[in-house]
Amino acid sequence: MEKETKKSFSDRWRSESWVCLAAFLAALIVTYGIAFRNGTSNLAAHLFSIALTLLAVTVQNYLSPRRSLAEVAIRSLLLGQVAGLGVAVATSSSSIWMFGAYLVFLAGFHWSEYLSVSIFCPLNLSTSSFMLYHSPAYVVATVASWVEFTIIQYFWPGFRNISAISYLGALFCVVGECLRKAAMATASKSFNHVVEDRKREEHQLVTNGIYGICRHPSYLGWWIFAVGTQIALQNPLCALAYFCGAQRFFAERVAYEEERLVDFFGTRYVEYRRRVPLLLPFIRDAGKEE
Repeated sequence: MEKETKKSFSDRWRSESWVCLAAFLAALIVTYGIAFRNGTSNLAAHLFSIALTLLAVTVQNYLSPRRSLAEVAIRSLLLGQVAGLGVAVATSSSSIWMFGAYLVFLAGFHWSEYLSVSIFCPLNLSTSSFMLYHSPAYVVATVASWVEFTIIQYFWPGFRNISAISYLGALFCVVGECLRKAAMATASKSFNHVVEDRKREEHQLVTNGIYGICRHPSYLGWWIFAVGTQIALQNPLCALAYFCGAQRFFAERVAYEEERLVDFFGTRYVEYRRRVPLLLPFIRDAGKEE
């Protein structure tokens, strides 16, 4: 990896970064404060407020697909509301406390994706960096997890009486997120949410740090995180489905991406691929076949 002039962490923060942080924290604190004061009996009111904000985000996304601070703020407010409600539920005596923890992890993931891109790879920054509209399959998978959680809770309310399982899932979420964000920070300008067909001038082959242990740490981190959310919810069907779905998705994506990386970096990437393992379970490792 070629050396470049490094900025300090504080110098990397842009106006979008500060707006993202401030709006998220403000919404989290206010939502949690209201929920804590009035109890979770006001759940319907909180959900209605979140739904209105989500509607505003959706409308704004179609009417004004630019990158403005207002768009950053409203998305951060939405995620802060979800996280605040999640904290209130998770810290209550409710039997569905693990769903509150799940909401915190879910909102935190989308919020931290944008914040991390704004700090480490701002050239690729846009409102799509929140990953809120990732794909139809992602939306279906998310809703499916809510449906499974609701069905189990309604018909088998005693199913989730082993808290250690949810704690294990939470640990998976934390480990997965740390791994993914470490990958984004290490790759910096070379990171992108989409596979690139053309090599950018600033695109470099990153082989240090976490990339010296695993070739695709951001994928591994997301995989661990996604499955962890379902373990935290104690959703057995979705936990298995998420694992299998991620395996299928990354098998295709990694094969295509590594073809492009060989085109970009030639023998340098081939040698790197031989030296560093893939570490993505049940996915063909081309480096072992060379």
